[in-house]
Amino acid sequence: MIKNKILLSILILFVSTIRAHTNDLKGLYTELKKNHETIEKGKNILREILFPPVQSPFLKNWIGIFKYKQKEDISIKDLCMQKPEEKKTYTPEDVRLAVWGLYGLAARSGKGVGVEMTFKIIDPSFKLFNFLSTANGAYRRASSHFRIHRSEKFRHQSAQVDWGVDLQKELPADKQHVLFNKLQENPFSEDNITFLKPEPHGINLEDFSINGIKNTCAHSCSFIASQLRKNNQAQWLLNVGSDDDPIYRKERIPAHELKCFANLISQLENNSEMKEQHLKSAKNFGIQAMDKILLDYETTYKQNLNKSSSSNGASSVTAESSNKQDMEGSWIKLENDNSLNESYVQDPNLFEDARTENMLKLIEEFRSLPNMQLGHNEIRTGREVIFTQGELKDLLLQQQEKREVRNLQYTRELIRIKKSLLTSRDID
Repeated sequence: MIKNKILLSILILFVSTIRAHTNDLKGLYTELKKNHETIEKGKNILREILFPPVQSPFLKNWIGIFKYKQKEDISIKDLCMQKPEEKKTYTPEDVRLAVWGLYGLAARSGKGVGVEMTFKIIDPSFKLFNFLSTANGAYRRASSHFRIHRSEKFRHQSAQVDWGVDLQKELPADKQHVLFNKLQENPFSEDNITFLKPEPHGINLEDFSINGIKNTCAHSCSFIASQLRKNNQAQWLLNVGSDDDPIYRKERIPAHELKCFANLISQLENNSEMKEQHLKSAKNFGIQAMDKILLDYETTYKQNLNKSSSSNGASSVTAESSNKQDMEGSWIKLENDNSLNESYVQDPNLFEDARTENMLKLIEEFRSLPNMQLGHNEIRTGREVIFTQGELKDLLLQQQEKREVRNLQYTRELIRIKKSLLTSRDID
């Protein structure tokens, strides 16, 4: 009897998880609109974390320093030696508000939101990661996300190398947990990146309370549903959707782009080992790998065309009959094109130039695919939402605040120069 109740509870959790994934974007945008005040509070927290305002009145600009000195009996040396204020302790509520703020920024900037979201933030000093990891209630947890970015010994799914925060109130789309971590070991980018992903439930393997066990079971059901979305038969049978649906803005590598990339590489590369290496990189790192690999081919082709053009003194011939092939079909190589002019046979360089130009057009066609147009391809894995520091600064800071930040940078530079000129006695 007890066993049947447990199985029934698991089944209910699983069905409710599948239903949660069928929400549409219209409802999500309505939810964001209703929670405008919450989003504004979240923006204030993000502004405080990423672009902290000037804390002391005498640090606003260099004039303020000397005005303050005249008002108070303090030397520049003492001013430079002042201890910073103690760091603020953040709560899960602060984390929740900050994530609401990111949702609002994604919607406002036109990057888009989804029922399932993954955010990538370029985080040079890891300010965002430090904010999340030092919040009360943050704990280490396991996850299957970005495993390739971990060291070899931590790539198995059970390794508790990621972080999570359980929230008391909900995020958009019924999420109550935030998964996050630094992204490391990326051969395609040297940027410091923090990723975070809102989830319906956390998974704290050290929490044996009733609520902790319930969250673990619910998270397991969500994980099963996410795996079913990768299976075509399950997508049709259980109506769980696909990771390529518009409502999912995650780091999953788009299947359509991956298939097109495999077809394109079969035309660009004759070496079987290089083909396998390129496909492996694309499957592991997604769009950023595809973009970098194609950029290398593109650069080489253009250099060859320039050399050929300068040596022959004539423009290359383009094989128009072969540049309209469907990217998903079996592309016909130029060697099999019977419409080529006899001049190709007489001058092999013309044939090679035609093939080179055709390959460049195929690369250009691939770059026009929808998910290749999302931007930030140098760090993009799939359809995740990406913010750079510059974008966040433009969205979060007003013009006056931007001037204050520039004044602060100027003031710090002035203090550094003054400090280097200090002698044993103070400067009046």
